[in-house]
Amino acid sequence: MVKITFLGACREIGRSAVLLESERDSTRIVLDYGIRLMGKEENMPGHIRSRDLAAIVLTHAHIDHTGGAPIFYVSGSPRIFATPLTFKLTQVLLQDMIKVQKRGEDSNIPFTEVEILKLFQAQSDLQYKTRQQISKDCYITLLNAGHIPGSAMVLVEMDGKNILYTGDINATRTQLLPSLDPPDELPPLDCVITESSYATKNHPSREEIEEGFVNAIKGIRKNGGKVLVPAFGVSRSQEILGVLASHKIRDNIFIDGMARSVADMLLDYPAYLRDPQEYARSLKNVHFISEKQGYQDRKRAYNTKGAIIIAPSGMLKGGTARLYAQKLLPDSDSGVFLVSYQIEGTPGRALLEEKTFLDDKGKASGQPVNANVYYFEFSSHAGMDQLHWFIESLGKKSPKLRAFCIHGEEESTIALATYLSSHGIPAEAPVFGQQVSI
Repeated sequence: MVKITFLGACREIGRSAVLLESERDSTRIVLDYGIRLMGKEENMPGHIRSRDLAAIVLTHAHIDHTGGAPIFYVSGSPRIFATPLTFKLTQVLLQDMIKVQKRGEDSNIPFTEVEILKLFQAQSDLQYKTRQQISKDCYITLLNAGHIPGSAMVLVEMDGKNILYTGDINATRTQLLPSLDPPDELPPLDCVITESSYATKNHPSREEIEEGFVNAIKGIRKNGGKVLVPAFGVSRSQEILGVLASHKIRDNIFIDGMARSVADMLLDYPAYLRDPQEYARSLKNVHFISEKQGYQDRKRAYNTKGAIIIAPSGMLKGGTARLYAQKLLPDSDSGVFLVSYQIEGTPGRALLEEKTFLDDKGKASGQPVNANVYYFEFSSHAGMDQLHWFIESLGKKSPKLRAFCIHGEEESTIALATYLSSHGIPAEAPVFGQQVSI
């Protein structure tokens, strides 16, 4: 039997963490250990002592899956597994998180750069489809999740049971990435622990989203305006570059901040991209805002007619996107195109719904908002029908399959569990700290 403890992401998005424990030999592994991105209280997953762990596995670099992991290195040094690219991107995002803390924007992080360094000293790279032994009766295998570059699902073999932890998954091929590894490549499963982010809605087709995005850009440029695309520095910014390139838009494109360094970094990891050569071509004519000449380069960007500026952060909480927004929002010929989900309470959400630009303290800044503000749903998560298809496909070859629906708001996790249960797959939406045995 395997004991599963849900340490986070229970009927919420954030602090993803699942503990698996062998009842044969007490081997314990943690799958992800993230933080909640919004709010100061209870932003960490449930506690587990580092000396009790045989291994930690990270599915991908996003902070809601990795941001708490350094705490295990305050008094321990457990092995930690992920793809090489996930480790590289995690390093970028953890260092950025520490910078935010030093600026006083977040003071609730219970570790320092020292623990982050120790984490990477314990790093164990693991490629897709490589079976890794953790203990006598425990193995892990990473499979492509299609979410961001280097992202993985985790197949755990423990005590004779097969358990799949999806992390975040995407079944849609994008300009940047292939879709997830198909379910028919997996063995019969006893349990699937699945994300539920969009369990109550479907996304528009990728072709529809791209066409609307590109046509809106062309309309802004035709009138002499400029377009700011606030985007996550990891994956979404690079995906937007690919969209522009595929539609033959190659002039006056600027990229800034973390998006700039990650764009260059991905060239060193071609195995994780859908088409490495196509990706390299998408960067060919892009103007990279340099750190040394930042002021001059940014001034040139927002003063260039027809400029397309891609800059973090995707929700306008910080980063260079805020600087560009202040310059472009008063201009009725220009546009701010949001391409990432906007969490309630963020400046991006306020701009989209209320046409209000919030200051650094979350108050209305008085900034005129005359620009065209649009939202384009470039999601990197599976939608409702894709989640149903994926898990039902697993169930066809796994008659004993049980499902646990996490990483979604309460409505979404319950909706997915209800749907699966009504279609022959016993499922539930666990609550924080809940334990089950498989």
